[in-house]
Amino acid sequence: MVTKQEIQTLFNEAIKPLERKIDSMTTNFIELKKSVEFLDKKYQDVLSQLRLAKERNMQQSQKLNDLESALENERKKNQEATATFESLAQYLRRDFLEISGIHLSEDYSTNDIVIAVGKAINVSVNEEDISTSHPLPSYN
Repeated sequence: MVTKQEIQTLFNEAIKPLERKIDSMTTNFIELKKSVEFLDKKYQDVLSQLRLAKERNMQQSQKLNDLESALENERKKNQEATATFESLAQYLRRDFLEISGIHLSEDYSTNDIVIAVGKAINVSVNEEDISTSHPLPSYN
C-alpha cells in the first residue's frame, strides 16, 4: 500500500515543473509590466509634447494671421498715401510747363524762351505771367 508520504512526494515532484513554469511566467509578466509602464510613460511624454507643439503651432498661426492682416492694412495705407501723393503732385504741377530740347544761351533767358514758345503756339505770355523759370539739369 502507498503511504501518505509517498503520495506527497509524487505530488510534489509533479508540481515542481509547474511551479518553475509559474515562476518563469511571473518573472516574464513582471518584465512585461515594466515594459508597458515604460512605454506608457514615453507615450504620455509624446502626447504632452504633441499638445505643446499643437499649441505653439496655433499661436504661430494666429501671429501669422495677425501679421498678414497688419501687412494688408499697411498695403492699403500705402496705396492711399501714393494716390494722395500723386494727386497732390498733379495739383502742384498744374501751373508748371516744362520745355525741353532747347539749348541754353547767354543771348536769351529762360523767360524769353517761355514767351517765344507761347507765341509759337498762339498763347499770349507776358513776364508777369511767369512765376519762375529756370533750367533743369540734364540726366543724359
